[in-house]
Amino acid sequence: MHLSDFKTNIILAPYTSLGVGGPADYFYEAKNEEDLTAALKLVKEENISYIMLGGGTNVMVSDNGFRGLVIVARNNDFSINGENIFAGAGCPLGVLVASSAKNGLAGLEWAAGLPGTLGGAIYGNAGTFGKSISDIISEVKIIDTEGKERIFNQQDCEFGYRKSIFQNTPGVVIVSAKLKMQHGDSTLLKGELKKNALWRLEHHPPYKSAGCIFRNSNPSPDAHLPLLETDQPKQWFDKVPSGWLIDKAGLKGSTNGGFIISEVHGNFFINNGTGTAKQLNELIEKAKKDVNEKFGVALEEEVRRIGF
Repeated sequence: MHLSDFKTNIILAPYTSLGVGGPADYFYEAKNEEDLTAALKLVKEENISYIMLGGGTNVMVSDNGFRGLVIVARNNDFSINGENIFAGAGCPLGVLVASSAKNGLAGLEWAAGLPGTLGGAIYGNAGTFGKSISDIISEVKIIDTEGKERIFNQQDCEFGYRKSIFQNTPGVVIVSAKLKMQHGDSTLLKGELKKNALWRLEHHPPYKSAGCIFRNSNPSPDAHLPLLETDQPKQWFDKVPSGWLIDKAGLKGSTNGGFIISEVHGNFFINNGTGTAKQLNELIEKAKKDVNEKFGVALEEEVRRIGF
């Protein structure tokens, strides 16, 4: 592989669900593990910075783009063997959700309607309804810029709330994973998928966004939260929903250029098609400032920044 195999000056906005982002110096779509390995080796040889993209659903790319190589994972093959699913990092979550239910395998019903790829879900430990991808991860296969492979078991991944070891391990790329499912009734599972997908349609605005901008909050003892009302979240777990705090701060409907904080879900910042990363960043900073001033809670970004 040579630098000439990479596309150049590709605008990244179309490759993200937010629809913002400038050009990447180099761009490559890796269709299999061999492609990934070759690209990473060239990155090391040429001393080029690189980042991985999956479905682009939880990223915010700078208007200036990225000075280096963007590798998009397109290794979307998968197979089912008993209770195990083996899948490439580029496999869309929706495909795995539907296929598992069809084959009577339980464990992914919570992800019905979620966009993105398996690799991205593992990287950010995606989840909802109190469940996450870490619940069913058995093994994760990675490669590094030396071309070396390694298998991470579930504990190795150091999963936490919307976190994994891969967020703090430069030089490694998620290639594939083994998912440990459970046998279930296909008809019941399909019903669960439909219910969860409908819930998501009702509660998540179907416009250009990155999903939730902020992780749900774990306030300090000094925080002064708004009074609990009849519309309080039914399930708090050990965290306070950041979208609820943004709502109580009076920020729903706030706009900046082409971006608006959704009236449906306060943690969704929506692009009307003309928004820029600069405008989004300003709106994010306003939400942080207002919530902190009103409630003493420091919002923590869930969205991954590229090129900032």
